[in-house]
Amino acid sequence: MVFLGNFKNGFGMLIGLFFYDIFFVFGTDVMLTVAKSIDAPIKLLFPTDYSTDPAKFSLLGLGDIVIPGIFMAMCLRYDILRSLNVKAVNRLAESGDPAEVVRMLRKAAANAPRPYFHGCVIGYMIAIIVTVVVMFVFEHG
Repeated sequence: MVFLGNFKNGFGMLIGLFFYDIFFVFGTDVMLTVAKSIDAPIKLLFPTDYSTDPAKFSLLGLGDIVIPGIFMAMCLRYDILRSLNVKAVNRLAESGDPAEVVRMLRKAAANAPRPYFHGCVIGYMIAIIVTVVVMFVFEHG
């Protein structure tokens, strides 16, 4: 349901959140203090050391999953919109048959090439793996 307008807005948001995250996670204890004090499903905990009592966990915030997910959805939407025949959709919409318009949109969504979406998913998978590795190396959420 979220639409950022264009890739420049989405890219700018991700770059801003990247530096925001670095500053508030490594520069201050604000993010970790808040995340540790909240007992809600907004974080993923990865066990790092079972030998201590209590066991040590490393933390990954839900924002590290949700915000890039919004960008991936935007990439998928863009790929589908690129494959649409806009004139044909407009003609169908003017004819007044909404079922036919929905059918055409579903067909476009199923058959659309997805280069931006696939690139974004691959980049995100690499980024999340690097994030988890950094969490374990630096022993920091």
